[in-house]
Amino acid sequence: METPLNTPVEIGLPPSPPRVSSGRLGAIIVVMLGGLLFSVMDTTIVSTALVTIATDLENFQDMYWVVLAYMLSYLGCAIGFAKLADHFGRLPIFLFSWLIFSTFSLGCGFATTMTQLIIFRALQGVGGSGLYSLSQISLAEIAPHGKNALIGMLIGITLATSFVLGPLLGGAISGSNWRWIFYMNIPAGFVCMFSLVMLWPQEFGKAIHPWREFWRIDFIGNVFIVAACVLMVYSLQQAGTMTFAWTSVEFLATFTISVVCWALFWAWQLILKHLPIQVEPVFPVRLVYHRVYMAAVISMFLSGYCYLALIITLPERFQIVNGDSALMAGVHLLPMLGATAMGSIIAGAFSKRKNNTSRTLVGAACFQVIGLGLLTTFDHSSSPVVPQFGYQTIFGLGVGLTFSSATILTKIQASGKDHAVAQGVMAQVRVLGGAVGLVICNVIFNIHLEVLKGELSTKDIDALHRSPLALIDQGRTEEQEVKDVFSASFQNMIWIMFWVAVGGFVASLGTWEMNPTPLDEIDEAAAAHTPSNHKQAGSRGGSDTELEDLPASVRRDMNTAGGGIPIAIGDRFNGGATSPQGLGTRDTNYSFDTSLSVAEIKSGFDGLANEYGFETFMAPHMTYEGAIVFGGKVGGPSQAAYRVYLNAAIHARERGSSDGLLYFMADLLHAYKTCSGVTYGSKTYSNVQVQRALSAGIVFVPLSNPDGVAYDQSSNSCWRKNCNPAWDTSGVDLNRNFGFLWDFTAEFAPSVQSGVASKSPQSPIYHGNSAFSEPETQNIQWVMDTFTGIQWFIDLHSYGGKVLYSWGSDMNQNQFRYVNFANDTYDSVRGILTDTPGSGTEAMSNAIGRRHASIQGASLYPTSGSSDDYSYSRHFANSSLNLIRGYTVEFGFGKSLASCPFYPTVEQYNSNLREVGAGFMELLLAAADFDLNYGTS
Repeated sequence: METPLNTPVEIGLPPSPPRVSSGRLGAIIVVMLGGLLFSVMDTTIVSTALVTIATDLENFQDMYWVVLAYMLSYLGCAIGFAKLADHFGRLPIFLFSWLIFSTFSLGCGFATTMTQLIIFRALQGVGGSGLYSLSQISLAEIAPHGKNALIGMLIGITLATSFVLGPLLGGAISGSNWRWIFYMNIPAGFVCMFSLVMLWPQEFGKAIHPWREFWRIDFIGNVFIVAACVLMVYSLQQAGTMTFAWTSVEFLATFTISVVCWALFWAWQLILKHLPIQVEPVFPVRLVYHRVYMAAVISMFLSGYCYLALIITLPERFQIVNGDSALMAGVHLLPMLGATAMGSIIAGAFSKRKNNTSRTLVGAACFQVIGLGLLTTFDHSSSPVVPQFGYQTIFGLGVGLTFSSATILTKIQASGKDHAVAQGVMAQVRVLGGAVGLVICNVIFNIHLEVLKGELSTKDIDALHRSPLALIDQGRTEEQEVKDVFSASFQNMIWIMFWVAVGGFVASLGTWEMNPTPLDEIDEAAAAHTPSNHKQAGSRGGSDTELEDLPASVRRDMNTAGGGIPIAIGDRFNGGATSPQGLGTRDTNYSFDTSLSVAEIKSGFDGLANEYGFETFMAPHMTYEGAIVFGGKVGGPSQAAYRVYLNAAIHARERGSSDGLLYFMADLLHAYKTCSGVTYGSKTYSNVQVQRALSAGIVFVPLSNPDGVAYDQSSNSCWRKNCNPAWDTSGVDLNRNFGFLWDFTAEFAPSVQSGVASKSPQSPIYHGNSAFSEPETQNIQWVMDTFTGIQWFIDLHSYGGKVLYSWGSDMNQNQFRYVNFANDTYDSVRGILTDTPGSGTEAMSNAIGRRHASIQGASLYPTSGSSDDYSYSRHFANSSLNLIRGYTVEFGFGKSLASCPFYPTVEQYNSNLREVGAGFMELLLAAADFDLNYGTS
């Protein structure tokens, strides 16, 4: 038995929201917000306690490393945890993150030297990064449809609350014993871990094959990005504290290696884009091309620089220059922290019904610039404190708006399988910006401290390195000079933050969208199984343009409201223990009320193989998501004995394609085993005809595009293509990627319209960078090469109500490319192709009483690089190969009034199954009755 096929969760796609009670869902959300709260709070809780900690451990010079060590681990592991969660499941990595965070919080509390504290803080940050990224990823995924703005608001409020509580708790606790800052994480971790184990839905964020998935993690990319970040911050920090001279070998070597690591990281990500290996990059290069998302990333980095630098340095100024206690320093931060919380709430409200995320980001950047500009007037030690509370408020409001709206924007701009890593990147750049900001602030402070070396003794300078309060409140004349130096350094820090904020404003303009898709439409579309946000930059939605270009003949009746038949949850075939049974062998009134999920297609296939004992095979080319394309062969003693190749699901969104083929084979095998016939509507076939159909020898592949189908089922985005990660829009139209006339304009008609196929990666009909560039089309070619007796290729699509035969059916076209493919000249070669589909369409029409037509493919709309044209062309390119007649069976009903007309309703779905069964039967009987190489059998 083959390895089970990947489900959407296994291949890195975001899981659908679990179906749990509202109370249980609310409890899960609270617990995840708790993880987010504690992970972020430990970034800021030491801000008001740093002076106390430095004094107690007698090391002010390395004080910033208490923050930086946590942040470097935080930013170095954020994306890695997101990828681990994709491969191992959300819950195990969540628990692992809490375990690391709690364990090393205990170590921080026990630290007796600054070095020990820094080491334990770094390890604590590893767990904190997991809690931070996984909380936001899982919250966005578990949110009910229509609640994206609410979840974004809750995340923003939690972030703001953590920023408020952190400095206040740090100041209050450090007044008695700063070690309890870390000890309190331990009981919180135990409660959250226990709650997650008890509440977590079994079906949500679950991974089935962790060890196979493990090797798809981009270890090399992770090493490069961690090394680049850590070495960059380390070199600047050490030079800033005068540990290294700026011209020293140590600084130059460390900084240069950091630059090289950055270059190697991006080079490696580009290499992965073009390699066929199954490694998922840490940062998919395709995200770089998403203008709105990348502008938000830059804006978040610069906001993180200003906010985290200010939240650390401002309490220091209050304590050192203004003489505040640690607790009062925290209280004096409340205007900024409270405004941040308010900004988070407002941002969510702004985008509750209308997508105002880009406008909110631009406005937020303006508030930050204004607030920091006003704070530059807080320029010396005697400046009044009260006015700066208002300045803090303006700045904090801008930060809150940024954090919350960026979370919502990421959900919109980087949906699908990139969602987790995109949120991880957003988390990472915020922390990286803060780390860089702290380092720059430390550099500025130490430059100003050099001024005191001419005024103070070496002993006094050494005392300041151990404790910033060493010369404060000692009644010494140098006290005011020390305060002035601290105040001047703070003002210079603010000026730099101001210009950084200006840069953030410029970056925010890059997120501007004139007509963004409204959030309520996105949510309603997702809830109704229709495309979500397909107009957003970089999304992987369906193609309105393509649908509009189709002629009216493909628009069908029976259009109803709603998103179509639901996809099944669970497994009706019990992992292959139960065999499927189609409509052709059931009571005529029987109907299915759910369609097959990707997992069920595989388990149903396994159930058929277990029940009827036919041989199975695995195609050799693994898909980009690591899925294996599987198939079966029925009715022949050797590879050459199989005349018919039935294929389904090349186009991901054509729901019911895999179902139609799988249920038809189930009917055929059940009828053969029970010596009965099959009935599709008003069309009935006897057991003799069933045996005759099977005698043709059938090779069938029910799921030729597993990645695309899994993505479409997970996202309800009307997704057409595969999931090739190398292109901007993450996919290639597989039915434009085959070898015959792949580059249509170059090989056949330079003046042809672009609607035939596209060279643009953004197009829904993008044909790839070469013929057979995709593993899915390579697998179809492999089947034709391996089963050398195939004479009939039948590809199942929707929803035109047609049976299409190759426009290449005129042999002359293979020799004279100027011949128009609407050539009506009749010859014997064309005859068999028109006669055979004619009987198929007649049977399909009789099955449910709706008229089908048999036409050349070009009469519907012209294509190039399609499967049926390729199958027919093979013999003319190499006469040693069998002549294969290629057909496309376009079953039934679509909903032309729906956003995705390829999602049938329950009624349409069952009608489609009956149509497919009748059409397949006629084509198999024709194949059994006529050997295309030797005449009638």
